[in-house]
Amino acid sequence: LPAFREPRRGEILVFDSVERLDFKVVKRLIGIPGDTISMRDGILHRNNQPVDEPWVAAENRHASTNPSGLETIRRWQVGRIIGDSASYRPTPDAWGPLVVPPDSFFMMGDNRRESYDSRFWGFVPRENIRGKPLIIYFSYDKETYKPLPWLTNIRWRRLFNRPR
Repeated sequence: LPAFREPRRGEILVFDSVERLDFKVVKRLIGIPGDTISMRDGILHRNNQPVDEPWVAAENRHASTNPSGLETIRRWQVGRIIGDSASYRPTPDAWGPLVVPPDSFFMMGDNRRESYDSRFWGFVPRENIRGKPLIIYFSYDKETYKPLPWLTNIRWRRLFNRPR
């Protein structure tokens, strides 16, 4: 990403992990500094308006939950929630509202069911942003049940295309 251009909402970005050194992550930019973001019943809201996300398939909109994941979400969000933090019990499908702080971004994966993203580990500092991915060099669907999965589970049509 050129140093002179701000990242834009909806862009897919590459950034340094906030949890692991020397680990690059690819996610979609959901919230920029000053945005108020929340999720209600699996629908993202930005600045109190539902966000149209055609890249999120309906079957992937609702995330699976486990108790440790719920505590992970609550732990970082509880001090940033707008409203009553004492009774705050977020899930991957229902959280917020939160305000994105200056020089930070909120990132989410398109496959919400499986994505480990800002809902779990928080905001991404501006200095962690590295740029935009150029091409999709590999895409694999582990959920298909076709013969020869090492070959047929590859999403051939996605390879070498630009991310949308």
